[in-house]
Amino acid sequence: MVKRETKKLLRDHPEFSAWLKQHPDKRETVRKNPASIRQLFSEWQMANRRRRLFTSLDFSQWASKARRISEVLENMNAVMGMMAEDSNKKQGD
Repeated sequence: MVKRETKKLLRDHPEFSAWLKQHPDKRETVRKNPASIRQLFSEWQMANRRRRLFTSLDFSQWASKARRISEVLENMNAVMGMMAEDSNKKQGD
């Protein structure tokens, strides 16, 4: 039963199968104890999630957006300052 589940898991997740092929020590562990594949699969999933998270974060894109926001805020402050000066001049008249 465990061998059948192991084969199904490897067939359903070719990326996991490729990962196992890259790690001969883990592959040997699965051969000796097929039930250990569940633990290895969860380990692979966690590593894969972390990798996806960090690859989806494009820091240069974030930096350029932050720069753009900063420029917009500076322009807004300049306009508000000019409006305040204009308002003060009108009140002084």
